[in-house]
Amino acid sequence: MYLTEAVLEPVRREFGVPREATAAAVFTPREFGLLHYCRRKNRAHDITLMIRDHEGRFALIRKPVYPPGVFRPPSGGVEPGEAFSAGVLREAWEETGLEICLERYLLRCRAEFSCGDEMLPWTTHVFVARTTATVLDPQDRHEIAEACWATSTEMLGPYRDAMLAMGSAGMRYRVDLQDLVLALLGKAQWDGAEGRLVVLCGEAGAMDAPA
Repeated sequence: MYLTEAVLEPVRREFGVPREATAAAVFTPREFGLLHYCRRKNRAHDITLMIRDHEGRFALIRKPVYPPGVFRPPSGGVEPGEAFSAGVLREAWEETGLEICLERYLLRCRAEFSCGDEMLPWTTHVFVARTTATVLDPQDRHEIAEACWATSTEMLGPYRDAMLAMGSAGMRYRVDLQDLVLALLGKAQWDGAEGRLVVLCGEAGAMDAPA
């Protein structure tokens, strides 16, 4: 896959060494088909963005295939040959209409998604970012139906419930990831009781939020 350690090393120097986690999930054939589509482009990653405004709210997006009320943090991929930071800023603009400033490389989660006897690896890179903008205006309306601002309390409450109600293994992965990220940002407690995400480097306790 093209997002190699050589590509990530300067990213770690600029934005910090991330915490490490692992995950596993059993996908439906339809969900697994989406992974195969990404793999045809030699892609096995996503960049998930925790974008905060001046009030500390997070930008969330809803894809057209999601039911009403299902919102999650934006994510996307860096294209082959594209500078890493440029790709992340592009994805933020396409999905939210926001100009952002990357602050911290918070988490790298190495996942194994399976369907039947087949398994595909996937890596999610989570970054914390800030914006001075207040208006959300997704530019890629084919990929994003709408966007909203949410507090961490809302993300851990009604938005989390709506995500879980989909009954999707992929969305369950997003819920577990969100829970862990909010714990690392000191916005929640996470105990990993269901064993879906396992922190490899240190405890999954609260960390100081970036300045």
